[in-house]
Amino acid sequence: MRAFFALLVLAIFAILGSVQSQAAQGQGSRACGKEESFHRCGSGCERTCLNQKKWSEECDKPCIDGCFCNEGFLRDATGECIRSWLCRKD
Repeated sequence: MRAFFALLVLAIFAILGSVQSQAAQGQGSRACGKEESFHRCGSGCERTCLNQKKWSEECDKPCIDGCFCNEGFLRDATGECIRSWLCRKD
């Protein structure tokens, strides 16, 4: 009887470990667009071509999980990440 419980406990831990491992792998492989990376708790005030005059202001929004433009890129009006120097100067 003890052997049965020991095997049962081992099986439960093996199953839980496998499920947790699969969940962790799924989080790191989010499909982001070109020049984007997935971040957990990224800025709620993403830098874009449209808000470039407000970059020095402090962000008061909570962080969010999602795809963010890579360093040196900004999100344009169509949602694509482009080089910052390609943003229209209005």
